[in-house]
Amino acid sequence: MLRKIARSTGLAACAATAVAMLSAAPLEAQVALCGKRDAIVGTLKAKYKEDRQAIAVAGTNSVIELFISEAGTWTMLVTSAEGRTCIMAAGHSWDGKTTLAAGTPI
Repeated sequence: MLRKIARSTGLAACAATAVAMLSAAPLEAQVALCGKRDAIVGTLKAKYKEDRQAIAVAGTNSVIELFISEAGTWTMLVTSAEGRTCIMAAGHSWDGKTTLAAGTPI
């Protein structure tokens, strides 16, 4: 019985440590960049030359869009049903070439 209690206490301590470490992440990593969709899309176009290349509906309450430039920069936006748009991810070196796994019939 004591081993079981010690084991569960140890697991709880590990979980608490993990939560503390995750919540101590830099503030910049925790803040989503959100705003009006038109303003964000306008900035992506003007500053990065990105155009929408893909769009999808996520569940019933949001739309995901992927903007990509010819230079390889990319940005993923999520817009909620309420109209709030947030940048969820962004990066560079986008490779849009179609790649098939070896042995995949065309």
